[in-house]
Amino acid sequence: MTVRELYNQAIIGNYPSLVHLIEWLIHEKRFLTMDRDARNIEYLMNHPTKNIWSEASPYIAKRKGLTINGTSKTNSAPGA
Repeated sequence: MTVRELYNQAIIGNYPSLVHLIEWLIHEKRFLTMDRDARNIEYLMNHPTKNIWSEASPYIAKRKGLTINGTSKTNSAPGA
């Protein structure tokens, strides 16, 4: 399975965190391309010295419109 196929399945299956993780790995880290084997993502997620989710969390939160603590930027009161 390619990254493109996994990405499309994540969209259809409504897995936004996986969608954003793939986008982060492609656009921000430039680690993957859509034509690469999706097992590369599994390798990164299981790598003993890397915590891929902690590295990707700020990007994922930004894409979801959230701050790191989980509150919406658009719903927060000014000056709060």
